[in-house]
Amino acid sequence: MLSVRRRAGPPPKRRLGALYLAIISVIVIIAGVTVGSRSGPVNGILAATATLMLPLLMTPLWLVSFAIGRSRLRRLRDASDLAADCLAVRTTADFSSFPPSERRTFDTYVRPWTTYQLLTLTPEAMELRTFPRMGWSGGARLRFDRVATVDVGSADFGDFRERAIIVSGTERGREYAIGIVPVREQSLLIVPASDQQFRDLADEVVTAAEATVALRRS
Repeated sequence: MLSVRRRAGPPPKRRLGALYLAIISVIVIIAGVTVGSRSGPVNGILAATATLMLPLLMTPLWLVSFAIGRSRLRRLRDASDLAADCLAVRTTADFSSFPPSERRTFDTYVRPWTTYQLLTLTPEAMELRTFPRMGWSGGARLRFDRVATVDVGSADFGDFRERAIIVSGTERGREYAIGIVPVREQSLLIVPASDQQFRDLADEVVTAAEATVALRRS
C-alpha cells in the first residue's frame, strides 16, 4: 500500500508494517480472551503480555528472509551487465504485467525477498531488474517521458513500512504507481539508504523526468 507524504519533512525510514502489527494484535487479543475466560483476568493479561514476545520469536525468520534478499541482490549483480551502475532497491512492483502494478501487501509479507531489485537510470528511462519466474518478466523499463508525478511517501510491505519514492505514470495506455526504496544491500537487515542517498535518487528521478516532459508536481 502506497501513501504520499502530506506533512512537511520526510517520513520515517522504517516502521513495523500494518499487516505485521495486525497479526500480532489479533494473536494478543485471542490469547488474552482465551486464557482470561478460563483462568481469570489476571492470567489473561499475563498471557497477552507473554504473547507480545512474539516479535522476538520472529527475529530468526526475519534474519533468514534478509539473508535470502542479500543473496538475491548479489546474484542479480553477477547476472547484470550494468552491475556497477545499478542501485539496490526495494519496490512494490508486480512484474506479472506491464506496466508493473502494485503488489498486494500480503504477497510482499510472505515473500519479502522478492521485493528486492536492481535499478538503473538512463537519460530516457529507469529500468528495474529482477529474476523472471512463472508469469513474471525479468523487470520493467519505465520511460521518463511517460512519468506523471514523483512524490515522497511510504510503501507498506507488510513486515515493514518503508520511506519510498512514489513514481506514477502511464505506459501502453495503462496507469501505474510504484514505491521505490533505495537500500543498503550489504547491511544485515537491508536497511534503507541514508537520507542523502534517498534525496539524491529522488532528485535524479525528478530531473530526468523534467528533462523529457513537463512533470506534473503534486
